[in-house]
Amino acid sequence: MLLKTLFQLMKADFLERTRRYSFFIILGLTIYCGYVFVPSSQANYTTLSVSSYRGFYNSAWIGCSVAMMTALFLSFAGFYLVKDTIRRDETTGVGQIIATTPLRKLVYILGKMLSNFAVLTIIIAVMIVIAGLMQIISGEVLHIDLWNLISPFIFLVLPPMLVVSSLALLFETIPGLRAGFGNVVYFALWVVLIIFEIPDFSSFSAVNHLFALNIPLNSIMKTAQATLTNYQNVYNFGLQFSHTTSPAFIWEGIQWTKELITGRVFWIIVPLLISILTAFLFHRFDPSYEKKSVKNKSLEPITNLQNDNRVAKPFNSIKLTTYKTSLFKLHPTKMLKNELRFMLKGLPWWWYGVAIGLVVLSLFLPFNTARNIILSLCWIWPLLIWSAMGTRELIYQTDQLVFSAPYPLTFQLLIRWLAGVLLTMLIGGGIGIRLLFACNFSSFLGWLVATIFISSLAFCLGVWSGNNKLFEVIYTVIWYLSTFSKVPSLDFMCKLDDSINSQRPLIYLALSIFLFGMTILGRKLKMNKR
Repeated sequence: MLLKTLFQLMKADFLERTRRYSFFIILGLTIYCGYVFVPSSQANYTTLSVSSYRGFYNSAWIGCSVAMMTALFLSFAGFYLVKDTIRRDETTGVGQIIATTPLRKLVYILGKMLSNFAVLTIIIAVMIVIAGLMQIISGEVLHIDLWNLISPFIFLVLPPMLVVSSLALLFETIPGLRAGFGNVVYFALWVVLIIFEIPDFSSFSAVNHLFALNIPLNSIMKTAQATLTNYQNVYNFGLQFSHTTSPAFIWEGIQWTKELITGRVFWIIVPLLISILTAFLFHRFDPSYEKKSVKNKSLEPITNLQNDNRVAKPFNSIKLTTYKTSLFKLHPTKMLKNELRFMLKGLPWWWYGVAIGLVVLSLFLPFNTARNIILSLCWIWPLLIWSAMGTRELIYQTDQLVFSAPYPLTFQLLIRWLAGVLLTMLIGGGIGIRLLFACNFSSFLGWLVATIFISSLAFCLGVWSGNNKLFEVIYTVIWYLSTFSKVPSLDFMCKLDDSINSQRPLIYLALSIFLFGMTILGRKLKMNKR
């Protein structure tokens, strides 16, 4: 009976998940990544190499390299794909129905975890097929060894996906981690896990690390050391640009011993422990646990209709007048002020303290430190404010009122966009002021374009997705890659290039204009559906 209940819960949630647009978007990105993970000999990048060489593209090499990249990519994107199952039951009313049944909390959580895992497993199965196709397309080794192709996905990818499936539910049951802040926290956790994945080649331990990258890399480097005459104890894993590799040795794959398999089974036990903790924290849709900051007194029952002044007047006494748009007077300054008040409403005092501290540090610290470190912190601190720019009407269910007001496609959007730009300028204004006083107008142009780009990206993604999550994820990744990985093409703050002839500010300015145009289009489509 218990297994049947778990299966029915998993099946129902799985079918609902696989019919959503987000699932097909992640699936499409996964297919593209499967192609990128196996670079051709003419490509200007590599994903896995030892001493500037790679192994021949046989099933072992392609299966293992694609599996390792899939584990890292899907452990990040997959979390945001499956992290909304409990919230969706709350908003759709399914949770209230479940609350009236004898279904236990642990059974519910396990069913949801298995549903999350099933969704991610479908994507992994597609990656296995893509890996086999890429081996045939490469044409170096046409014989497909199914075990060497599939086994890395079983032992290296499936255990992390179980952990991700359980963590997504745990974040949903902790009040502070349910929304945007939880998305940022998980990204930081994911980065920390990647840092701890730096392989320790002294042992084959599969328990120490979640992704166990030390297992395949240890085996590959031992084979390269025994094969290459000019072997160097250096490896490259991940997208490494401006690197060319050529096949130089044959790697036969990982020898999966009992100790290695036992180490990977350990990471199957961890999700079960996380699920027990999640079930303990889960309130089982009990409304007494929900914090209601606003009580609507207008919903109180009217006991005496004859003596109550709130009784509606007869229809024949109501006179409707035709609305004239020409009578509407524009007050841009007042509207801009109100938009800023809406953005900052409800923030705690310490948020303003940190923001003021960042501005002060950007004004008085050495310029290079302030520009490279403090400016990056300034432009990640208001993340949750930006992410709500395009979703406020949906959050507070005021879309019908806003869309029926004058100029919903032009003036309203422009004022809110300007409010976002102004907020970005204020918190990053210390660097802007110093650039102006130094007469560094080329860098000031890059700073100004960055403020426009952030607001445009937040507004566009919010309008099109209808939720805060898409911007929070995409912007956090771009911010991280431009700040720490220093990817030149993603340096929207233009910190890496002070050249007057740099075209990057103009590129991001054109991109910002395009994003704002897409925002208008997205708002128009939503209005037409009303």
